[in-house]
Amino acid sequence: SSGINAEYGGAIALMKESYNKIVHTEQGKGGLVIMQAWYGVFGSANKLIDVTIPLQCLVHNSRLILPDQTKVGMVGFYDMSYGEQKRLSVKYSFRNVMHEVIISDEDALRIPRQSHKIAGS
Repeated sequence: SSGINAEYGGAIALMKESYNKIVHTEQGKGGLVIMQAWYGVFGSANKLIDVTIPLQCLVHNSRLILPDQTKVGMVGFYDMSYGEQKRLSVKYSFRNVMHEVIISDEDALRIPRQSHKIAGS
């Protein structure tokens, strides 16, 4: 698994420049900024990876759409708990308002969504 971690680390490093540009652009227009995103098994023994950078790199024109299939094959994602039910948790800012959503691994993700708004933010 150290090979996977090295590959993951390398992928994240390559995304950093793109990530910084996209965040700058999105922040400048009050667009879609991924504040925090976790992928994996949530529970007593969290087996999670930080996927904030890979998700932000997929934002185009303040939109992020992921298909209804496992996220394991995506760049910057990997399966650290084979055979267990994984979820994706995303906390994001849109128009400077905080939003949050948690989906199952095979669900589609379309953000931003009005229904994801965190009450009182």
